Amino acid sequence: MASKSTKPKNKDRLATEERLLSAAEQIIAKHGFKGATTRIIAKKADVNVALITRYFGGKYELLVRMVERKATEKRYTHLAYPVQESITDECLLFVRHRINHFTEDLVIFRVILLQFLTDSKFLKRFQENLEIFERHPEFEERVLTLINNKKMINTIQPQQILDTLEDYIFGVVVGRILIHMGDDTMWEDIEHFVRSYCSSFELKK
Repeated sequence: MASKSTKPKNKDRLATEERLLSAAEQIIAKHGFKGATTRIIAKKADVNVALITRYFGGKYELLVRMVERKATEKRYTHLAYPVQESITDECLLFVRHRINHFTEDLVIFRVILLQFLTDSKFLKRFQENLEIFERHPEFEERVLTLINNKKMINTIQPQQILDTLEDYIFGVVVGRILIHMGDDTMWEDIEHFVRSYCSSFELKK
């Protein structure tokens, strides 16, 4: 009997945590970290404010969990565009896909970036424990297929290409979008970089 009674509680807690995390994201996007009080978040989630401490340990840990969840959402995304016939075209569409995916949440990421810059404890927490960019199996498989089909050189590993592109994407998102709000030549510069980077991988005809 005891085990049966705990299951609904666990489900209820998960549902409540999800509502609090969603509410925290919305409130932080609107009011920033300092303006997102526990009372406002709890009211938005329609739960008792005491549950923030009970389930998360307090406002700070709730906000950390919210950022971790958001980063996890951005870590891997299905590639909706068709498989390309060249490594250059594949990389161009991959970079565009990833940048567009990140810019869907520009407001919240801008607030998070500001918190990173002003709260060393917050920044350290994520430097130690969180990776937004990891392996992307679908992209790597596409690159490997191009290699196996002899449509590009075979002396570079898909992971190496992915690492370079993800580093570049991070720089674009932070430097040119979050801070400078993008500019008229951004996509032109992105295409120039990708074409230059990929040129040495194409097989010479």
